Amino acid sequence: MKIIRIILLLPIFSLVSLLCILTPASAIYILPLGDLYESLAFAAFFLLLCTYIRASEPHFHSRPCTPVQACKIFQFPAIMLLVVIITEITEAKGVYCEAETKVYFAKIWCTILKSVTTILAIATLLPLFKTHLPLLRTLPLPHSPTTQLLAFKGIVLLNVLQTLIFSFLTPHLSATNKLMTLDLTVVIPRLLLSVEMVGFAGVFWWVYGVGGYVVGTAGRGNSEGGWKALGQALNVVGFVEEMVREVKGKGWRGRGKGCGGEV
Repeated sequence: MKIIRIILLLPIFSLVSLLCILTPASAIYILPLGDLYESLAFAAFFLLLCTYIRASEPHFHSRPCTPVQACKIFQFPAIMLLVVIITEITEAKGVYCEAETKVYFAKIWCTILKSVTTILAIATLLPLFKTHLPLLRTLPLPHSPTTQLLAFKGIVLLNVLQTLIFSFLTPHLSATNKLMTLDLTVVIPRLLLSVEMVGFAGVFWWVYGVGGYVVGTAGRGNSEGGWKALGQALNVVGFVEEMVREVKGKGWRGRGKGCGGEV
């Protein structure tokens, strides 16, 4: 389930981009949804990492992280949900103001919240990953967790870098008789991101390949159909329950799926 949640980042980003291209005037309401799912995918990767760490231990008794570390990771989707709500409400009330950075507009505060929560989550995950890396390398995985991390963060970093570049260029660009301001600020950046997702789809197909989890392959896999697995991955309540169990140190339930737990 965790891998499905991670790779769903690609179609979610693409869908958000498509909606922004079709309705650029509504992009301010749509774009935060992509950021929200990015935070959920980040939490899913952390849960996958915890599953790998438990599998690397002989008796699966050690905790891969402390409750505080888990809370620092899971605050990311919680705060991003808050940012989405604030953005939607303040934009509807006319006090968000995308082009302003004054403190009495919501834009600056949403930006600060997003920056702080993102930095805190990344600053928690990377040292944890580095600490357990020697054990992770012992796992019989088709591709190393390091490669999986780089593939996932590649999308995030590319999105951030592209946003920064267009934020710098936008004040120096002006509308023409063929291109409106929204084309320059919304449509073209999202169109580029959609094209880039095609390349990342190939990378994810290779890095997060399902070959090792097919029924009858090395004793792995189960009889659940693909649609049922997708439905379980989209189960928000189940996702929240997994995060709560990880905070309590009960992330692995001994179900014997994948690498020492459900992936």
